[in-house]
Amino acid sequence: MSLINHGDLAESRLATQFKESTNLINYIRTLLKGSDELDQVFNNLLNNRSIDTAVGEQLNIIGKIVGIPRPLVLASGFTFFGFAGVVGVNVGSFGDINDPSVGGIFRGEGSNETGNTLLDDTQYRAVIKTKIIKNSASGIMEDIVSASKALLNIDHVYTLEIINSTENEIQLSFDRELNSNEILLLTELDLLSDVVGVKLSYIPNAWRLVNSVYNNVFKDISAELADSRGISFSPDGLKMFVTGTVTVYEYNLTNAWDVSTAFYSSNSLNLSVQDTVNLGLYFKNDGLTFFTVGSVNDSIYEYSLTTAWDITTASYSGNSFSVSTETGIPTGISFNPNGLEMFVTDNGTKIFKYDLATAWDITTASYSGDSFTVINGISDIYFRNDGFKMFVCNQNTDTIYHYKLTTAWDITTASLLDSFDISAQETTVQGLFFKNNGTEFYTVSSSSGSVFQFSTS
Repeated sequence: MSLINHGDLAESRLATQFKESTNLINYIRTLLKGSDELDQVFNNLLNNRSIDTAVGEQLNIIGKIVGIPRPLVLASGFTFFGFAGVVGVNVGSFGDINDPSVGGIFRGEGSNETGNTLLDDTQYRAVIKTKIIKNSASGIMEDIVSASKALLNIDHVYTLEIINSTENEIQLSFDRELNSNEILLLTELDLLSDVVGVKLSYIPNAWRLVNSVYNNVFKDISAELADSRGISFSPDGLKMFVTGTVTVYEYNLTNAWDVSTAFYSSNSLNLSVQDTVNLGLYFKNDGLTFFTVGSVNDSIYEYSLTTAWDITTASYSGNSFSVSTETGIPTGISFNPNGLEMFVTDNGTKIFKYDLATAWDITTASYSGDSFTVINGISDIYFRNDGFKMFVCNQNTDTIYHYKLTTAWDITTASLLDSFDISAQETTVQGLFFKNNGTEFYTVSSSSGSVFQFSTS
């Protein structure tokens, strides 16, 4: 409700002969001061019933109603900032309005530095909203995503379901780096809905390049090929495929996603009948179809496997699609998981999007008219499965670039977030692939004769 200043209103209604009477005006304002105070009280009662506007004890009442009194957390777990002379073990900066991962809560004189401390109103408000979602949850993935968004004030939550014989797991990662305070709220308070029989785990820094490192993990494949052009893995990380200009090679990994444990299976497939310079490689998630990029004929080629992920059962399907109208030297390829959108890069600055009338049938593809311009020298492309993250490798700069899409799979909405220089390991990088939870990525080049593995956090 909007507040009325009763004194101003009364003064405006005075007859003309009384408008200059200071004593009368002061008398009227004094009489009506109580009305102004009552209006303020009623306004507070109305507004403080809302989670978004309630503060202090009013917020405590709401929290108790939904079943989560203001929590006590370890003060030492929170990053904070304060005036000079305020000491503690977790001093952070003032913060950055454009980056929520920077900075911390304010700690003044008399605030707890050790032991337990109560959440402030802003943090508690997010906790209450998350608890409300949990109270009405039905134990499905959408409940977990909604609760995470409410708690962290975040736009996108990426989920990965891992199913195995010992334990099922749901891994969560986020579209920005979490600060230490957010990680504490996420991990210490039981706020996300439980899915029966499923373990929840959190990967705060996945799918980001800013904290990436090389941990000296690599696989020398020069005995098979020194000029590598594309790379792909099976979803369980136990099969790796690397293509040269004319041959695809299959490798087995003893430990999933650890390329240092890879060994050549002695299985390969020659591609030279279709094209003599193949630059890109993309496997459909079921392992029964893969696609290559032929740069001599400027075409995409489809191969079929009768046994999933067994390259010895692969053969050319007879299906191809020319991209020569858009690019003279195509280099990389990727698809939307539903098979209705295909993305092709050239060796210059462009990414092109194609629509498929029939899922995974490249003979039904047509150029959508959408393209995106990047730094000259693009050699491969990789999308996160939800279409909100795109990664591009560049053979001129030997750098991996990370883009965020505001609309999933719409490359015209992409914007650069960060990048990572791999020139100390690779020169003329050609191929790029990510582990399915975004914690590792892998590259090959036309000069190193090795597969290199990098960690994102």
